[in-house]
Amino acid sequence: MTLKEKFVSLADQLRTAAEKNDYQGGRRIISQMKDTVTSFRTETKLLIAGNEAGARDALNSALEANSDYFDSLVTEAREARKNRNLEFFDLALARAQGRLDKAKEKGVDVSALQVKLDEISNLRSAFVDAMNDGIAACDGEGIGKCTKPEVEAFKTVREEIKNKYRELVELAKTTGQSQRFANAIRVARDIISKSETVLDGFEKRGVDVSAEKAGLEEIKGIVDSAETKYKAGDYTGAQQDLKKAQEMFKDIRSKAVSRRNTR
Repeated sequence: MTLKEKFVSLADQLRTAAEKNDYQGGRRIISQMKDTVTSFRTETKLLIAGNEAGARDALNSALEANSDYFDSLVTEAREARKNRNLEFFDLALARAQGRLDKAKEKGVDVSALQVKLDEISNLRSAFVDAMNDGIAACDGEGIGKCTKPEVEAFKTVREEIKNKYRELVELAKTTGQSQRFANAIRVARDIISKSETVLDGFEKRGVDVSAEKAGLEEIKGIVDSAETKYKAGDYTGAQQDLKKAQEMFKDIRSKAVSRRNTR
């Protein structure tokens, strides 16, 4: 099989890989193309020993005559990479959206996260344009050797997308913490409310529960403090307050049970 025939066969395989968005397969084929060229060069050196100048001229003429063909292979490789990049982009976006939708179904406020994800989604057109501009600008240049401004523009858009995903991850962590504290405070207030109802019942039956009610009022203040702190982003302080409120409530309940058992 001649060199051209090998390249034609590999080019057909590369087209198939591009159609299937098989990025890894495309990379393997490109690697085979490089190996074929390397092998050709090694064999050529052995054949032209002693007549390098004439052989070089003949080779350059052959390469120039087939330059359009070789350039088309490089372009196809870049197109395959573009398709793979878009596949990754759409897959990551779909996964993130799926997680937000599930969290929303559970009652989690994901509005801030949705805004950030929409920012990423809106970059898709710019990402596609940047890749197309880079492919067009680098026509005729080898893969990895093109240094046109369009290549840097593509890298800028790609980095912006990566940064926004990093921001999304950090925002998700903050949102998760905020949601957990909001739930903890809601539970604490519910417990306080139920405890007050129980104490009112005892009080109507003539039981002195003034100490317990005073304790609950103090716990209310601590829970209010925890809510203020978590909304301000002081999660450590909020956690300390909630822990203190929990310990105080356990103490009040223990004393109340002890009083009933001694009656």
